[in-house]
Amino acid sequence: MMKLIIKNKHELKKYVTEENLTALSLLACYLETEITDDMFDIESFRNVRPENIKPQDINENNVDACGTIGCAVGWAGHAFGCKESDVHNSVFGGDYFSFNKLSDRLFGNLEYLFIEPVIIVGVGDVVDVWDFMFSSLWRHNIKQRTREATIERIRQAVNVMDSILKSEAVCC
Repeated sequence: MMKLIIKNKHELKKYVTEENLTALSLLACYLETEITDDMFDIESFRNVRPENIKPQDINENNVDACGTIGCAVGWAGHAFGCKESDVHNSVFGGDYFSFNKLSDRLFGNLEYLFIEPVIIVGVGDVVDVWDFMFSSLWRHNIKQRTREATIERIRQAVNVMDSILKSEAVCC
């Protein structure tokens, strides 16, 4: 198993809350119990383009506008529901659903938590917690592109972040 080392762990509380860690844990459980391998694809958020999801279709009662055969973040809409705040208001017109906004709302600003790089041979490095769990770069690694490997990475990240939050609570 790869080792996750967060470099700027002193900033963790700025970007992640206990509620975010709970949501990540619930997502891992959802992926494990409700999603099958043939319903999972680390390469894309969903098999319907986000710009084809109409903002008026986004609400907590219409999870089908948000979920898909797709990656972990793509399934988060089914697991937690979508909200109007997940819509990106484009300055160029054509508002569209944003999986990045959904992810930030549910899981925190994980792209600001930098890690010791994890090398994906022949492709590049994973350098933040969000990419460690969810990056489509994992599609190039036969062992790490699976649903099970994604669940394992999510749980490892939650455990690392939880232990940092708990140690800071004791120390400070």
